Amino acid sequence: MVASVVQTENSTNPKRRVRNSNFEALRLFAMFLIVLFHFHWDKANIVSTSSPFKNTILAGLVTLFSNWGNVGDALFFMLSSWFLCEEKQSIKKNLYRAWILELQILFYSGCSIAFYYLVLHIPYHGTEWIPALFPFATGSWWYVTSYGLFLLISPFLTIGLKRMGPRLHAILACGLLILYGFTSAAVFSLDMTGSVFIFTYVYILMSYIRWYIPTLLESRKAGTVLIIFGLVLGYTSQWTLAKIVPINWWLFHMRNATSLAISLGLIVLAINRPATHSRIINKLASTTLSIFLLQVSVFGTCYSHFTYSNALGDARGVRLFLLDFLLAIIFFVACVSFDLLRQLFFALTVDKAEGKLFEWIYRNLRSLFYAITHATVTLNKAVQSH
Repeated sequence: MVASVVQTENSTNPKRRVRNSNFEALRLFAMFLIVLFHFHWDKANIVSTSSPFKNTILAGLVTLFSNWGNVGDALFFMLSSWFLCEEKQSIKKNLYRAWILELQILFYSGCSIAFYYLVLHIPYHGTEWIPALFPFATGSWWYVTSYGLFLLISPFLTIGLKRMGPRLHAILACGLLILYGFTSAAVFSLDMTGSVFIFTYVYILMSYIRWYIPTLLESRKAGTVLIIFGLVLGYTSQWTLAKIVPINWWLFHMRNATSLAISLGLIVLAINRPATHSRIINKLASTTLSIFLLQVSVFGTCYSHFTYSNALGDARGVRLFLLDFLLAIIFFVACVSFDLLRQLFFALTVDKAEGKLFEWIYRNLRSLFYAITHATVTLNKAVQSH
């Protein structure tokens, strides 16, 4: 059950649903793009052949593979938004999703502590324990914290957007897209490259498309056009605009129209394929969050240092590029395998009690919230009476 909450939006009853493997395959693809983005590409030694033409091709390939992490982030969250905006959300249901996230990142935070002590022989000191013991609250992994916070506001956001109606929703979506979709991350930043704000922005766009533009979602041609548009805009901004604009007009951030168009195009193509139900793909997709947690941690850093110190030797050019790509695949497979073991461990231990523990925590938090609300209302009436 604690496989990965990011995969539980396919229906209003995530425990009983049969997931469409077209979407689950996209989750795996999105996470592989994120792995490639965070992976250490030794570009200086890759682009070191005697052929200028070959160096140009290799430089382009490294750029292609190492700059798609934000497309992966956008695709990953847009898949979640696709299902969230259509289901009947509730505070309790979303708190439960956040609780599942908390259990998962606590496990991986514990693994990091053990790795530091047992393998690196580096103990934690003082304030270093705070993010280690409270990874969700301290934002040790930005995506998890941002997604958990988004889950808390999502029910209210959905109600508000529905009450706005299509006209006001369209004005809001278009305004945000113009403001953030075609500008650099240096413009109107507001932490719009990695926070709950970026998720809110993407959700506003995605919910409008799903609720009010069904014809777009039914066209494979539209999906293809979106992907081509995103690629052309993205690489034009990198190779052309960056040379003439004084700031970095890089348009491949998660907020930009490039990443959003490519991600939406892939989703549209998946929608228009016959639904498939592969237990293998769905099981592998349940490990995707763990890949991110392991990649953006001490494990990913140590893997890069170890492989570059021991596995690559004097490789250069095409050979080094292929070895880098192979090492990224090996890391991806290793993370999937490790999380499958974690799921087995959780099934034998944590899953047997986490539901009861959540109910106890939720019940007490709700009682505390009601008590504070009642006290506030009572105090407000008393003040007004005087």
